[in-house]
Amino acid sequence: MAVTFEPEFKLPTFYSPIIQDVINNSTNDLIDLFSGRNSGKSYNIYQIVVIVTFKEKDNNVLILRASKTQIMKSVFTQILNIIYSMGLEKFFIVRRKAMQIENIITGSIIYFDGIEDDPDRIKGFTPRNNKVSMVIFEEFSEMNNDLPISIATETLVRFKGSEYNDGHIKLIKMGNPPRWNIHWAWDMIEADKKNPKCKIYQPTWLDIVDYLEKPTIEYILTLKLTNYRYYQWAYLGERLSYEG
Repeated sequence: MAVTFEPEFKLPTFYSPIIQDVINNSTNDLIDLFSGRNSGKSYNIYQIVVIVTFKEKDNNVLILRASKTQIMKSVFTQILNIIYSMGLEKFFIVRRKAMQIENIITGSIIYFDGIEDDPDRIKGFTPRNNKVSMVIFEEFSEMNNDLPISIATETLVRFKGSEYNDGHIKLIKMGNPPRWNIHWAWDMIEADKKNPKCKIYQPTWLDIVDYLEKPTIEYILTLKLTNYRYYQWAYLGERLSYEG
């Protein structure tokens, strides 16, 4: 059921062009968003998550990270800050104990959970009206292995997706490059490259350089000159072993 209500809200400061493509991508249900630091991916994606909750009734979103503690300190807090910065706080109910943020206009809920605390717990997850428009695996490479992601994916695909995405669920894996070249996450990305239903994006700070503060740019450029290997790993998201 589409919702015609569109609140007035402050426009986001910026959208990375790559992030815009991620959200407008109606062809690929599986997306890997792997980037270096200061690429704007989390900031942009979670602004879009907030906007998505207004699109239609019960347009639920599930966000998963390795542990509950991590997700409450990071993503939960970040989304609350975004809601306030966009002037939308009157349209949401916050349930910290239940780890939910609900849009009171559409009934859409943003769910949060720690997937590695108990990987089998996700099997009992039931969203409102069995509907999930988007699932985000935040910092997926920090998990010990890919088992939690596999369990969650097998469970979640049984739910209904959103009308604006033709009933499909968009599964997004987000993260920074792991420190080790032999990390399991690199193997998953290589496997995803062979999947025609998956698209891989690798935004960097260069995509949003016009929006970065001058001291940030100066620091990154200095690092590029003084420690290029670290710059490649941390800011370009390139695959290599960086031990410090």
